[in-house]
Amino acid sequence: MLAIPQLILLFMIPLPQFVLYNLSAKLQLWSSQLGVAFMRLFNVSVFLEGNVIDLGGYKLQVADACSGLRYLFP
Repeated sequence: MLAIPQLILLFMIPLPQFVLYNLSAKLQLWSSQLGVAFMRLFNVSVFLEGNVIDLGGYKLQVADACSGLRYLFP
């Protein structure tokens, strides 16, 4: 009977910064890979190097805000 309130309290404890940093970096890399895959669907010539998407004349850098980490918390 107390398991549900204890589980809610467990999720209220913030994660350590190194866990958030590692999770953010992995999600950021996944986001850039997903973006490149989507561009390749439309036959756009694109090259991915880490979190930098190279379109020839332009280079797009995937920022920390694009990791999607803020969408996971709510």
